[in-house]
Amino acid sequence: MRQVNIRPVQVKPHNPDFVALAKAYGCDAISIGSQEEFEKEVVGSFSKDKPTLIEVREGSSWLLS
Repeated sequence: MRQVNIRPVQVKPHNPDFVALAKAYGCDAISIGSQEEFEKEVVGSFSKDKPTLIEVREGSSWLLS
């Protein structure tokens, strides 16, 4: 809202817990903490019989290396 100059009225916007939300809908979900973990989870997700959410947090130190 702030990015487009809409003043929040009685609202404190925040991002939801996407991992918990995906799991609530029956998906597999994980938050990634390293390049190695990312590669492992991407490869492993293709062998699963349901959707997989792989959360990569913006600004994670391993993304910048």
